Amino acid sequence: MNTPSHYVFFDVDETLIHCKSMFSFLAFFYQQHYGQDAGAVRYREAMDHLKDLAANSPRSEVNRVYYTLFKGISVADIETSGPPH
Repeated sequence: MNTPSHYVFFDVDETLIHCKSMFSFLAFFYQQHYGQDAGAVRYREAMDHLKDLAANSPRSEVNRVYYTLFKGISVADIETSGPPH
C-alpha cells in the first residue's frame, strides 16, 4: 500500500474553518501562479462567473466549473502551490 505524500483538505461545510477553502485556495493559487495583480483579476473574474452560475445551477455544476479553472495547469504546478510539507 502506498502512503500518500500529500493531503488535501477542504472544509466544505465550514465547520472547522470560517472560509470557503476551495475559493481561498483558488485565490492563493492564482496569485502564486499568475502574480499578485493578474492573479487577483483572474480570481475576481472566476468568482463573478461562479457566483452567477450558483444563482441558477446546482452545486454539482458550480463544482464542475470550479475544477475546469485548473484545466491546462500541470499537477506539478498545483502541487507546488500548496504549503510546504
